[in-house]
Amino acid sequence: MMFRIIAILLLGIILQLNAADVAEASFKSNDNLYMGGVSVTSYDNDTILLHNPALINYNKKNISFAKMNIDFYSNKENLIDTLSSFADKSEEEQFEVLSDLVPLNTVIKLNSSPIISIMRDNYAAGLFFDGYIYSALKRQTNPTSYVDVNFDASAAFGFSSDVDLFGGSMLGVSFQFLNRIKAYDDQTGDEIVVLNSGDILDFVNDDPNKKEISTVQYSGFDLNVGFAKEISLFGDDDALFGVALKNVLGTLTGEKIVATETVDAEIKVPLVLTTGISSILPLYDENPYISNPLLAVDYNIVSSDSDVADSLFIGFEQKVLNDVISLKSGINRGYIVGGVSISFTPKNFNLIKFDFGRYVEKLGQASIYQAYTMDSFSLQILF
Repeated sequence: MMFRIIAILLLGIILQLNAADVAEASFKSNDNLYMGGVSVTSYDNDTILLHNPALINYNKKNISFAKMNIDFYSNKENLIDTLSSFADKSEEEQFEVLSDLVPLNTVIKLNSSPIISIMRDNYAAGLFFDGYIYSALKRQTNPTSYVDVNFDASAAFGFSSDVDLFGGSMLGVSFQFLNRIKAYDDQTGDEIVVLNSGDILDFVNDDPNKKEISTVQYSGFDLNVGFAKEISLFGDDDALFGVALKNVLGTLTGEKIVATETVDAEIKVPLVLTTGISSILPLYDENPYISNPLLAVDYNIVSSDSDVADSLFIGFEQKVLNDVISLKSGINRGYIVGGVSISFTPKNFNLIKFDFGRYVEKLGQASIYQAYTMDSFSLQILF
């Protein structure tokens, strides 16, 4: 009876899922992204509090400090040099430069996951940040920019517990206060801001009558639920199976000023139901310098993506030299990704870690919703 009730509740939530152009709350770190975006059974990760709180007690870290990523993408070379000389030109020359740049896609991605994270026994708390600024310049005869700005911040608390279910499993819940900032057109309220060539030139030349771009702050309480169980694939309890339900509530509210009038605004952050499995592969049992690799696979059963390739995440991790170097690779949204992490932990003191690699993000909305390959570097001290 209990399982039927849970199934009915889940069905009700899924039927309410809003597949509109609202971005998911991601908060994936490089450890996730370099491994194809897997997250459900990635227990040795600071973001497990949000992605599967059932594994809080599995995490080996007690406290983690800020790790900051600022990643940039552009499909045009020498873009910075082109824009730096832009202001010195006449308006006619500026228009010609804009036309020559079409089509132009640029992404600035910012992530600090975590800002700080504290885990102790079955309890955890943390602050997380994830955001992007995306711009697409189209229409060569009248260059028009479509701008999407999305910044998310989460303050979360959660706990996990062992339960007598399926021969012994783990359940976890995390509560979060989610805050989202979006840019919007204060005349229409649209959250994809459209700037025609005249608007762009007004901004470049700091015209006092330039178009106003406002921001709205959405906020609300949300809930994430996780399940995990140890299973055996190649040996005794050498694998983990998990299910995570994220953004169960998902309703965020705020206020916009549109055409001088204050209006209530509400968005529904997409619910995501993901299942995953990971396992240690017994390849180097007798090698003191190379650890056995980890293979993980996640699949989004419910999400805002309808494409199967966008819902499948595959990750691989190989640690070498007593876990000082971690080689990560994977497949995310049909693209091959990967990276390297180097950690220095003298006498088990977590001193410094830096990562570099490549991952894929899908950004934008509707016709400008596309995948972009991001080159990334991050540094974390006292993690």
